[in-house]
Amino acid sequence: MYMRFKKTLVVTALLGGLVLLTLLNRKVSFFVGGFFLHTGYVIQDWAESFHHELTDHDTVHPNEVFKTVMAQNNLQAKVWQVTPNIKDRKPKALLILCIDPRLDDNRILGDTRGYYDIIRIPGSVITEEVAEAVELAVVKHEVKLVMVITHTDCAMERLAASEDGRHHYPLLAEGINNHSKRMQTLSHRPAILERLQKQQVWVIEKRIDTKTGKFL
Repeated sequence: MYMRFKKTLVVTALLGGLVLLTLLNRKVSFFVGGFFLHTGYVIQDWAESFHHELTDHDTVHPNEVFKTVMAQNNLQAKVWQVTPNIKDRKPKALLILCIDPRLDDNRILGDTRGYYDIIRIPGSVITEEVAEAVELAVVKHEVKLVMVITHTDCAMERLAASEDGRHHYPLLAEGINNHSKRMQTLSHRPAILERLQKQQVWVIEKRIDTKTGKFL
């Protein structure tokens, strides 16, 4: 009996110490939060859902997808009612990311706190609309960092290099094949350039390893 009480006391003390350390140390807090975030994804993956079985020839009906989306939204709304409110935050960074489903921004960044604006487009192509959205984020949201993130094993990059891809997706292919020029044009938009020169914002490009989720 005494040994059981002692073990319980030790476990309680360890958990209490972990909670205290989490509250006092930002790195520990981020790591623990990220661990539970990743664990949550794994737990949700155990649930059967349409996206686990999608292929190019999948016979799932659009209505089934729609009903699943609505049902999950309804469940999530109930979860919000019983979990602590998330503070409103002003995004500090804007990320332009490919739509490849292997790139989950929450898992890549380990962060769900709203510190990022996300624009997703095939191949991370900087279209005129994307460039305008970036300028709006820089001017109105006052973001401090713009990251254009490409990734390894990108299907859109392969398409852009093929005749078939250039034929069927000419605008996206042109954007990828002229990526460096698009980056320069983005940085030289007057409102962005002014802030770049004052070191009020950075516009940079990074490439990510699709398998590991780490920046190269």
